[in-house]
Amino acid sequence: MDHFFASLSVKYVYIDESGNTSISTDKGATPFYVPAAIMIDEQDLHMAAVQAEAVRKKFFNQGPIKSKSISQEEKRIQILEAINELPFRYSFMVIDKRLLDKDSALQYRPIFYKFINKQLYSHFLHNYSKLKIFIDNYGSSEFQESFKKYIKNHCKDSLFTQPELDYLSGRDDALIGVADFLSGSIRLMLEHRFQKKGTIANLLTKKALYYDRWPIPKNPLKDRDLFKGFDTFIRDISIYNAQMFIEKHLDDPDEFIRMQSAVLVALLKEVPFDLDSRKGLYTEELIAHLSELNFKPITDRVFRQKVIGPLRDHGILISGSKNGYYLAANAKDIKQFLEHGKRIIFPMLNRIARARNTLLEASSAECDILSSEMGDMQLLRQFIDDMKDSKVGFIEPEDLDEKLYDIEQEKGHVSTEKLSK
Repeated sequence: MDHFFASLSVKYVYIDESGNTSISTDKGATPFYVPAAIMIDEQDLHMAAVQAEAVRKKFFNQGPIKSKSISQEEKRIQILEAINELPFRYSFMVIDKRLLDKDSALQYRPIFYKFINKQLYSHFLHNYSKLKIFIDNYGSSEFQESFKKYIKNHCKDSLFTQPELDYLSGRDDALIGVADFLSGSIRLMLEHRFQKKGTIANLLTKKALYYDRWPIPKNPLKDRDLFKGFDTFIRDISIYNAQMFIEKHLDDPDEFIRMQSAVLVALLKEVPFDLDSRKGLYTEELIAHLSELNFKPITDRVFRQKVIGPLRDHGILISGSKNGYYLAANAKDIKQFLEHGKRIIFPMLNRIARARNTLLEASSAECDILSSEMGDMQLLRQFIDDMKDSKVGFIEPEDLDEKLYDIEQEKGHVSTEKLSK
């Protein structure tokens, strides 16, 4: 069975984290723990190492690449811009420790470290056939050996070759430092430490391949004291539903369902931060993403009908605008989705109403196409009568059947608001 990120080439993975492993957030522990893993193809490893070392020398003098060493926001932006020139992609997790049970086994730091990192590693072990993983030094040599055994035991039933694991120091390896800088920048973003959060968020998501947030509140309304209003509630539900869909359908035999999972993985990386505006992904970008994952070529129309449409049918909160598709992360996103629906639904109902009126007038009200003789039309007739009574205005599309496909162009891109189902 295909894995949509499966690759036969050797992947070199460098992992570091930001935030401490204590879950006692009420006693000063960091609210977030963010492990990040940069991934580099074997053929790009030398170039990546050389460029990372150049970043270290330029911005950190003789010291290692460390997020905590940079206090100036403009300098951090420059470093992120330089890091993005390296040939890598990366994945990260956001652990919201405020939501963890303080009496659970996760209160013990070694257990916390192993359990959280196992979740991050599961993504690699599931999707890549050959891995060489390098981890920033943590704990004693005895703990490091026990962690290696823990991970290898976890993947002993994998279809793929068992990974090679080793520990490195960020002081000695610039690529470990890159993982440190990314994870630290993400944590600071989540803790609202930046003024130019939009700029930094765009830089952080540029090379992001996969993002996971854990835990997702099963009943977010009970945790409202931790958040600010319904925006976070909407984001939590949106992320949770997307993650559950991916987990359930990752290896589905239906290729279109696997495409849907792959698209959700791409969309998920756009919602780790609370931003007023986010860059979405255009239809052609998502189709190109599927092509990179070795899915069969599909047209824009098939993408809308077989990928985006069914995801929305499953209750996945996908919004669209001139900036692309994205997972809804706040009330504003939901409103945009509803406004889009109005532009589609009302003109369709208006056409039915006008066809009905034409025949009613011509037949002296004897021919009603929404009568019971035409089938179960009661609900549709009620909608149209209610709109007539409330004097709802309609917008006439140029070509409703094409769903406004070519009405508006934006910088060479067709607005996905015109492409969605």
